[in-house]
Amino acid sequence: MNTEQKINIIIESLQHQERNSSLKIVQYLEDDDLAVKLTAIEALGEIPNSGCIKSILIELTENYDDEIRYYALESLKGYDGEDVFEAIVRNLNDSDELVSGRSHR
Repeated sequence: MNTEQKINIIIESLQHQERNSSLKIVQYLEDDDLAVKLTAIEALGEIPNSGCIKSILIELTENYDDEIRYYALESLKGYDGEDVFEAIVRNLNDSDELVSGRSHR
């Protein structure tokens, strides 16, 4: 299956919002293709608040890849709580400008 097909499956799963939609989307977080992973992260951020998804997104804010950390932080926008606050604060000092939102000169 190619990148476009996988992304289409993620989008369709998000649009149909069936019971196992989030599970289908989460499995794409393990994909080797970064575009697929980022699409899955964005899609998870669009699913109504879920403690399980919140935990997954918070965990992704510590990923080695700067784009994944950035997308995870963006996808947490609908969530609140001390754990979300801590993840955001922790990433304010990120060495990557994309994640921290500021230049490190």
